[in-house]
Formats: sequence, C-alpha cells, structure tokens
Amino acid sequence: MSYLKQTINNKSIIKKFSHRKRFKVATKLFNLKANESILDYGTGNGYLLITLAELYPESNIYGYEPIDSMFKELQVEIINSGLKNIQVVDNLEEVGNMSFDFVSCFEVLEHFSDSTLQNHILAIKNLVSNTGEIVISVPIETGLSSIFKNSVRFFVKQQHGNSSFKNIIRSVFSLPINRNDTEYINSHIGFNYKNLEQVFKNERLQLKSKHYSPFKFLYGMLNSQVFYCLKK
Repeated sequence: MSYLKQTINNKSIIKKFSHRKRFKVATKLFNLKANESILDYGTGNGYLLITLAELYPESNIYGYEPIDSMFKELQVEIINSGLKNIQVVDNLEEVGNMSFDFVSCFEVLEHFSDSTLQNHILAIKNLVSNTGEIVISVPIETGLSSIFKNSVRFFVKQQHGNSSFKNIIRSVFSLPINRNDTEYINSHIGFNYKNLEQVFKNERLQLKSKHYSPFKFLYGMLNSQVFYCLKK
C-alpha cells in the first residue's frame, strides 16, 4: 500500500481525518523566510515537502528518505510536482556538512528501538544549525488513545502487528511491551511517546512547545499525535 493510501487517502474516514489534520498542524509550525532551509528526515512520499515548497517558494526544501521503495515513490512525486526548490536524498552523506534552519521528523521515530531511536535523535540534532529548530511528531499509543486507535484499526482491518488483547491492555496503562530490537519496527504497538521526552533531555534538547492533533485541548488523553518543537 502506498504512503498516501496509508495516510491522507486512507479508506477509513477517521484515519483520513487524523492524518490530514496532522499535516495541517505540522505546516503551521514552520515560518520559513526566503533562502532559509528545511530538511524533512524520513519524508516518505514527500507530501510535506511539496506543501512547504508551495507555501515557501523562495526557501530551500530538502527531504531524506532511506527506504529504497519509498524513495522511488518520493522521486516520482517530486518530479510530477514540477517544483524546483525541492531536493531529495537517500543518504545523509549527500547533504554533507550542511546545517539547516529547520529539521522536521514526522511519524518516523516510533519505528525504532530505544537504542536506535537515540541515534536518530543525535543525527537530527547534528543537522540543525545552532539557532535552528527541530520539529518532531510521533503517534500517541497509550491511554484512551490506544483503545480508540486499536478499535478503529480492528474495524477497518488495518491492525498493527503485535496487537494482541494483552498488549493493547498494556498500552492503555503505559506498561512496557517487547517490540523486538530489529532495524525497523512496522508496528506502533508498545511505543510510548513519554519515553521519547527523556531522550530529548539526554541529548540536551530544549523543549520550546508541545502541540497535539487532531484536538488541541485534549492533550495526551484522546489524540492521535504529539508534536515537539525543540532547540539545541
């Protein structure tokens, strides 16, 4: 299934609403000036890149996507967009020693074990300039959000791996779940966004603000995503 069909064009009305809302929240967190740059880390098919390139035609938009099949889809989308201020890479060495005014990372870090996740945070930190800003979003998979999300996944037949009744109950109470220390974890089950906040502290990243989607004032109780705005 393509990235668009998994997200903003999902056959589930609820999932479609959730993903479209998170992209709206995301774009409001940036205010790029002429000649400023942004790198989207793990950009998928480039939907965010295209949105930002249209909003900020005088800015420099970069996307990094290491998964080969996704990168091929990304290249097609960027070519079809006809936009000239977007560059995409599948290897971070291709951006060399560049530092960016913004680095974004949306719906990526939940796919990694704690040890690998920390390495990605360090890589992101090294890519942003000393005065720049990091914007990260991850799904909320604990508490009431876990019950609601997994119920929707069940009814639309898009369950995540490892979504046993036992693990869903553990997710509700934020209890640890064995996610296997593999290179890439497809399932969101067992991911706890609060653990990520400790990684930010370990890497001495300053939390500037926190935002939730799709419902601004429900915080972590019944939302799909949480956004973090960070600085060095």
